Amino acid sequence: MRSQPHKNLSVCEIQKSMQQLLVSGQFRLEDVAREVDLSPRSLQRLLAAEGTSYSILLNRVRMIRACQLLSGSGTEIQKIAIVVGFSSPCTFSRAFQRWAGISPREYRNSL
Repeated sequence: MRSQPHKNLSVCEIQKSMQQLLVSGQFRLEDVAREVDLSPRSLQRLLAAEGTSYSILLNRVRMIRACQLLSGSGTEIQKIAIVVGFSSPCTFSRAFQRWAGISPREYRNSL
């Protein structure tokens, strides 16, 4: 039977690593797996066992960071899009609309 040296690694710890990596712009699955000392496949299995996935966590981390930037700074939405890992403001706005049910501009104006 194969041991699971990282079975105590929590989704919360993985999410924290993702938040740190998002700042550096290196938040691919492989980057996160390396940061938490797992293979990409092992990371995927661990997340699946916890009822989540890399993409779900990535979207959560992106939304949290976007909301922080929208509420705590006057940073332009175009720059926020880049900071949270989107290639264009349009793509970011569509994703934010899916996450929050309102556009980034509406979110900022509601604060």
